[in-house]
Amino acid sequence: NIAKAQKAGYQQMLAGIVNHLLGLAYSLDKHSGFEDLKVANHINKAKIIFNESFRTRLRPEDVAEQLNMSYSWFRRLFKEYTGFAPAKYLQEMRIQYGKELLTNSNLHIKEIAFESGFENPEYFCTAFKNKTGYTPVQYRDFTQGRQTISKFEK
Repeated sequence: NIAKAQKAGYQQMLAGIVNHLLGLAYSLDKHSGFEDLKVANHINKAKIIFNESFRTRLRPEDVAEQLNMSYSWFRRLFKEYTGFAPAKYLQEMRIQYGKELLTNSNLHIKEIAFESGFENPEYFCTAFKNKTGYTPVQYRDFTQGRQTISKFEK
């Protein structure tokens, strides 16, 4: 219908639709291999464990052990299924939680690092800057309205 009508912007809309369909086809193809191996349940359990425990000293090796899998096998399957290595997935969760705390609290950066599951505040600051391009203090100042966007840009 969009192609027939040829209204303004129809080519962009068609490109978006095709892109969406390709993404769905890729996802179905990627996950169909996991149905046979019955690993989807293991990966979903792992995600739940990560979600419930990312603020603790949880290690990806601990999750593999809870699932009765070798770490190398777990890591390979998890990365194939999610696109992230388990350690990277865990770090992403911790950074996202740190962002929430920086935006919605007045906790000290050191407290936020520990609350987010990082054992070392310096590592939190380094990982945060590598991920976002900004220090935790810069991020907080911007999200809490203490810095204008022009000052926050690189």
